[in-house]
Amino acid sequence: MLKNKIFIYLFTFHFALLGCSNILDEFAKKDTDEALLFEAKKNMNDSQWNLAIANFNDMSADFLAKREVKLQHAKAYAGRCGLDLLQLFEDLSTNLATGRLYPLLMSAFTGATTTNADDCAQAEALILSISTAPGSRTTEENTTLAFISFAKMGAIFAAFADEGTADGITDTDFDACQNNTTPGISETYVREIGIGLALASNSLAAAVSGGGLSGADELSSVQDACTALAALGATYNFCDETDPAALTANQVKAIRWTMMDNQNIGLGGANTCNIAQTAASPAASFCPLQCVP
Repeated sequence: MLKNKIFIYLFTFHFALLGCSNILDEFAKKDTDEALLFEAKKNMNDSQWNLAIANFNDMSADFLAKREVKLQHAKAYAGRCGLDLLQLFEDLSTNLATGRLYPLLMSAFTGATTTNADDCAQAEALILSISTAPGSRTTEENTTLAFISFAKMGAIFAAFADEGTADGITDTDFDACQNNTTPGISETYVREIGIGLALASNSLAAAVSGGGLSGADELSSVQDACTALAALGATYNFCDETDPAALTANQVKAIRWTMMDNQNIGLGGANTCNIAQTAASPAASFCPLQCVP
Protein backbone atom coordinates (compact mmCIF):
# COMPACT_ATOMS: atom_id res chain seq x y z
CA MET A 1 0.00 0.00 0.00
CA LEU A 2 2.81 2.41 0.88
CA LYS A 3 4.55 1.84 -2.44
CA ASN A 4 1.29 2.39 -4.30
CA LYS A 5 0.75 5.69 -2.55
CA ILE A 6 4.27 6.96 -3.12
CA PHE A 7 4.07 5.96 -6.79
CA ILE A 8 1.37 8.57 -7.34
CA TYR A 9 3.87 11.28 -6.46
CA LEU A 10 6.69 9.60 -8.34
CA PHE A 11 4.54 9.45 -11.46
CA THR A 12 4.01 13.18 -11.19
CA PHE A 13 7.73 13.70 -10.56
CA HIS A 14 8.91 11.76 -13.59
CA PHE A 15 6.02 12.08 -16.04
CA ALA A 16 4.84 15.63 -15.58
CA LEU A 17 3.92 16.23 -19.20
CA LEU A 18 0.24 15.47 -18.79
CA GLY A 19 -1.95 18.49 -18.14
CA CYS A 20 -4.82 20.58 -19.32
CA SER A 21 -2.95 22.51 -22.03
CA ASN A 22 -3.40 21.54 -25.63
CA ILE A 23 -0.17 19.86 -26.71
CA LEU A 24 -0.37 21.16 -30.28
CA ASP A 25 -0.70 24.70 -28.98
CA GLU A 26 2.37 24.19 -26.81
CA PHE A 27 4.45 23.16 -29.82
CA ALA A 28 3.12 26.06 -31.86
CA LYS A 29 4.11 28.76 -29.38
CA LYS A 30 7.75 28.26 -28.51
CA ASP A 31 8.34 31.49 -26.60
CA THR A 32 5.38 31.51 -24.20
CA ASP A 33 5.72 30.60 -20.53
CA GLU A 34 3.46 27.62 -21.10
CA ALA A 35 5.60 26.39 -23.99
CA LEU A 36 8.76 26.80 -21.92
CA LEU A 37 7.21 24.80 -19.09
CA PHE A 38 6.25 22.09 -21.56
CA GLU A 39 9.84 21.96 -22.83
CA ALA A 40 11.17 21.95 -19.25
CA LYS A 41 9.01 18.95 -18.39
CA LYS A 42 10.20 17.13 -21.51
CA ASN A 43 13.80 17.81 -20.54
CA MET A 44 13.16 16.65 -16.98
CA ASN A 45 11.67 13.39 -18.23
CA ASP A 46 14.87 12.91 -20.26
CA SER A 47 17.04 13.79 -17.23
CA GLN A 48 18.34 16.86 -19.07
CA TRP A 49 18.46 18.93 -15.92
CA ASN A 50 20.60 21.81 -17.19
CA LEU A 51 18.31 22.30 -20.17
CA ALA A 52 15.24 22.18 -17.94
CA ILE A 53 16.69 24.76 -15.55
CA ALA A 54 17.55 26.95 -18.54
CA ASN A 55 13.89 26.70 -19.62
CA PHE A 56 12.79 27.91 -16.20
CA ASN A 57 15.31 30.76 -16.34
CA ASP A 58 13.58 32.03 -19.49
CA MET A 59 10.12 32.15 -17.89
CA SER A 60 8.57 35.36 -16.61
CA ALA A 61 8.71 36.21 -12.93
CA ASP A 62 4.94 36.12 -12.62
CA PHE A 63 4.76 32.65 -14.15
CA LEU A 64 7.59 31.35 -11.94
CA ALA A 65 5.64 32.57 -8.91
CA LYS A 66 2.79 30.14 -9.62
CA ARG A 67 2.52 27.28 -7.14
CA GLU A 68 2.67 24.40 -9.61
CA VAL A 69 5.54 26.02 -11.49
CA LYS A 70 7.52 26.38 -8.26
CA LEU A 71 7.09 22.67 -7.60
CA GLN A 72 8.27 21.72 -11.10
CA HIS A 73 11.17 24.18 -10.82
CA ALA A 74 12.18 22.52 -7.54
CA LYS A 75 12.08 19.08 -9.18
CA ALA A 76 14.48 20.27 -11.87
CA TYR A 77 17.04 21.37 -9.28
CA ALA A 78 16.47 18.17 -7.31
CA GLY A 79 17.19 16.13 -10.42
CA ARG A 80 20.45 17.97 -10.99
CA CYS A 81 21.27 17.39 -7.34
CA GLY A 82 21.09 13.67 -8.09
CA LEU A 83 17.72 12.74 -6.64
CA ASP A 84 16.00 9.70 -8.10
CA LEU A 85 13.01 9.73 -5.80
CA LEU A 86 11.81 6.20 -6.54
CA GLN A 87 15.26 4.68 -6.08
CA LEU A 88 15.92 6.56 -2.85
CA PHE A 89 12.52 5.58 -1.49
CA GLU A 90 13.22 1.92 -2.31
CA ASP A 91 16.72 2.06 -0.78
CA LEU A 92 15.47 3.51 2.49
CA SER A 93 12.38 1.29 2.71
CA THR A 94 14.49 -1.82 2.15
CA ASN A 95 17.45 -1.02 4.38
CA LEU A 96 16.38 1.22 7.26
CA ALA A 97 15.22 -1.70 9.40
CA THR A 98 18.82 -2.89 9.68
CA GLY A 99 20.82 0.22 8.80
CA ARG A 100 21.36 3.81 9.97
CA LEU A 101 19.82 6.71 8.06
CA TYR A 102 22.93 8.83 7.46
CA PRO A 103 25.13 6.04 6.01
CA LEU A 104 22.28 4.92 3.78
CA LEU A 105 21.85 8.45 2.45
CA MET A 106 25.59 8.82 1.90
CA SER A 107 25.88 5.54 -0.01
CA ALA A 108 22.98 6.60 -2.25
CA PHE A 109 24.95 9.68 -3.38
CA THR A 110 28.47 8.33 -3.76
CA GLY A 111 30.65 10.80 -5.61
CA ALA A 112 28.37 13.79 -4.99
CA THR A 113 29.85 17.21 -4.26
CA THR A 114 28.74 20.36 -2.51
CA THR A 115 27.57 21.62 -5.90
CA ASN A 116 24.98 18.84 -5.92
CA ALA A 117 24.00 19.70 -2.34
CA ASP A 118 23.58 23.37 -3.29
CA ASP A 119 21.14 22.37 -6.04
CA CYS A 120 19.07 20.46 -3.50
CA ALA A 121 19.15 23.46 -1.16
CA GLN A 122 17.79 25.59 -4.02
CA ALA A 123 15.05 23.00 -4.57
CA GLU A 124 14.16 23.16 -0.88
CA ALA A 125 13.97 26.95 -1.03
CA LEU A 126 11.58 26.83 -3.98
CA ILE A 127 9.13 24.57 -2.16
CA LEU A 128 9.47 26.57 1.05
CA SER A 129 8.54 29.65 -1.00
CA ILE A 130 5.14 27.99 -1.50
CA SER A 131 4.77 27.80 2.28
CA THR A 132 7.03 27.24 5.26
CA ALA A 133 4.14 25.56 7.12
CA PRO A 134 3.85 21.81 6.36
CA GLY A 135 0.09 21.94 6.93
CA SER A 136 -0.27 24.53 4.18
CA ARG A 137 1.55 22.39 1.61
CA THR A 138 0.01 19.55 -0.37
CA THR A 139 0.93 15.93 0.27
CA GLU A 140 2.89 15.89 -2.98
CA GLU A 141 4.79 19.03 -1.98
CA ASN A 142 5.61 17.60 1.45
CA THR A 143 6.67 14.23 0.06
CA THR A 144 8.86 15.87 -2.56
CA LEU A 145 10.43 18.25 -0.03
CA ALA A 146 11.22 15.44 2.40
CA PHE A 147 13.12 13.44 -0.21
CA ILE A 148 14.86 16.53 -1.56
CA SER A 149 16.12 17.16 1.98
CA PHE A 150 17.29 13.55 2.25
CA ALA A 151 19.10 13.95 -1.08
CA LYS A 152 20.79 17.14 0.10
CA MET A 153 21.98 15.39 3.24
CA GLY A 154 23.27 12.42 1.26
CA ALA A 155 25.21 14.70 -1.10
CA ILE A 156 26.78 16.56 1.82
CA PHE A 157 27.76 13.33 3.58
CA ALA A 158 29.33 12.03 0.37
CA ALA A 159 31.22 15.30 -0.17
CA PHE A 160 32.73 15.39 3.32
CA ALA A 161 32.58 11.96 4.98
CA ASP A 162 33.29 9.85 1.89
CA GLU A 163 35.51 12.30 0.07
CA GLY A 164 38.67 10.24 0.37
CA THR A 165 37.49 6.91 -1.00
CA ALA A 166 34.05 7.56 -2.60
CA ASP A 167 33.01 4.00 -1.78
CA GLY A 168 29.82 4.68 0.16
CA ILE A 169 31.53 4.03 3.51
CA THR A 170 32.54 6.68 6.05
CA ASP A 171 36.23 7.57 5.75
CA THR A 172 38.16 6.39 8.80
CA ASP A 173 39.64 9.87 9.36
CA PHE A 174 36.34 11.74 9.03
CA ASP A 175 35.66 13.74 12.18
CA ALA A 176 32.32 15.57 12.31
CA CYS A 177 33.54 17.52 15.33
CA GLN A 178 36.12 19.38 13.25
CA ASN A 179 35.03 22.60 11.56
CA ASN A 180 37.08 22.21 8.40
CA THR A 181 36.77 20.69 4.96
CA THR A 182 39.05 17.68 5.49
CA PRO A 183 38.79 15.55 7.55
CA GLY A 184 35.84 17.39 9.09
CA ILE A 185 32.86 19.35 7.78
CA SER A 186 32.43 23.12 7.52
CA GLU A 187 29.74 24.80 9.60
CA THR A 188 27.87 26.01 6.52
CA TYR A 189 27.06 22.44 5.56
CA VAL A 190 26.55 21.30 9.16
CA ARG A 191 23.72 23.81 9.26
CA GLU A 192 22.33 22.44 6.00
CA ILE A 193 22.31 18.93 7.49
CA GLY A 194 20.31 20.15 10.48
CA ILE A 195 17.76 21.96 8.36
CA GLY A 196 17.52 18.95 6.04
CA LEU A 197 16.72 16.65 8.94
CA ALA A 198 14.15 19.10 10.32
CA LEU A 199 12.45 19.58 6.96
CA ALA A 200 12.37 15.84 6.32
CA SER A 201 10.85 15.21 9.74
CA ASN A 202 8.14 17.86 9.52
CA SER A 203 7.31 17.20 5.86
CA LEU A 204 7.04 13.44 6.29
CA ALA A 205 4.84 13.90 9.35
CA ALA A 206 2.51 16.12 7.34
CA ALA A 207 2.49 13.65 4.44
CA VAL A 208 1.57 10.82 6.82
CA SER A 209 -1.24 12.82 8.38
CA GLY A 210 -2.46 13.72 4.90
CA GLY A 211 -2.70 10.07 3.94
CA GLY A 212 0.19 10.12 1.48
CA LEU A 213 2.50 7.94 3.55
CA SER A 214 1.65 5.40 6.24
CA GLY A 215 4.09 3.60 8.52
CA ALA A 216 7.12 5.13 6.78
CA ASP A 217 10.39 3.85 8.28
CA GLU A 218 11.99 7.10 7.14
CA LEU A 219 9.80 9.13 9.48
CA SER A 220 10.43 6.83 12.42
CA SER A 221 14.20 7.06 11.99
CA VAL A 222 14.15 10.86 11.84
CA GLN A 223 11.79 11.21 14.79
CA ASP A 224 13.94 8.91 16.92
CA ALA A 225 16.89 11.22 16.39
CA CYS A 226 14.84 14.28 17.29
CA THR A 227 13.58 12.56 20.45
CA ALA A 228 17.16 11.76 21.47
CA LEU A 229 18.20 15.37 20.97
CA ALA A 230 15.29 16.63 23.07
CA ALA A 231 16.37 14.26 25.87
CA LEU A 232 19.82 15.87 25.88
CA GLY A 233 18.23 19.29 26.43
CA ALA A 234 15.82 21.65 24.73
CA THR A 235 18.62 23.98 23.65
CA TYR A 236 20.06 21.23 21.43
CA ASN A 237 16.88 20.30 19.56
CA PHE A 238 16.89 21.77 16.04
CA CYS A 239 14.09 19.64 14.61
CA ASP A 240 11.63 22.51 14.15
CA GLU A 241 14.01 24.92 12.43
CA THR A 242 13.75 25.84 8.74
CA ASP A 243 16.41 28.57 8.43
CA PRO A 244 20.11 27.59 8.55
CA ALA A 245 21.07 31.07 9.74
CA ALA A 246 18.71 30.81 12.73
CA LEU A 247 20.44 27.79 14.28
CA THR A 248 22.15 28.48 17.60
CA ALA A 249 25.66 27.39 18.55
CA ASN A 250 24.23 24.58 20.70
CA GLN A 251 22.05 23.37 17.84
CA VAL A 252 25.01 23.33 15.46
CA LYS A 253 26.92 21.31 18.05
CA ALA A 254 24.03 18.85 18.28
CA ILE A 255 23.94 18.42 14.50
CA ARG A 256 27.60 17.41 14.66
CA TRP A 257 26.69 14.88 17.35
CA THR A 258 24.11 13.25 15.09
CA MET A 259 26.85 12.72 12.50
CA MET A 260 29.34 11.37 15.05
CA ASP A 261 26.77 8.89 16.35
CA ASN A 262 27.53 5.32 15.31
CA GLN A 263 24.64 3.55 17.03
CA ASN A 264 21.37 5.10 15.88
CA ILE A 265 21.46 7.45 12.90
CA GLY A 266 24.96 8.79 12.28
CA LEU A 267 28.08 8.23 10.22
CA GLY A 268 30.62 7.45 12.92
CA GLY A 269 34.21 7.98 11.82
CA ALA A 270 37.35 8.91 13.74
CA ASN A 271 35.43 10.43 16.66
CA THR A 272 32.20 8.67 17.69
CA CYS A 273 29.45 8.83 20.28
CA ASN A 274 25.93 7.57 21.00
CA ILE A 275 23.25 10.23 20.45
CA ALA A 276 20.78 8.25 22.56
CA GLN A 277 23.03 8.28 25.66
CA THR A 278 21.70 10.95 28.05
CA ALA A 279 24.12 10.55 30.98
CA ALA A 280 27.85 11.20 31.12
CA SER A 281 28.75 7.62 31.99
CA PRO A 282 30.37 6.02 30.09
CA ALA A 283 32.18 9.16 29.02
CA ALA A 284 33.67 7.52 25.96
CA SER A 285 30.32 7.49 24.15
CA PHE A 286 28.61 10.59 25.61
CA CYS A 287 28.29 13.08 22.74
CA PRO A 288 28.61 16.31 24.79
CA LEU A 289 31.98 15.09 26.08
CA GLN A 290 33.24 13.83 22.73
CA CYS A 291 32.60 17.01 20.77
CA VAL A 292 32.80 20.40 22.44
CA PRO A 293 33.67 22.75 19.56
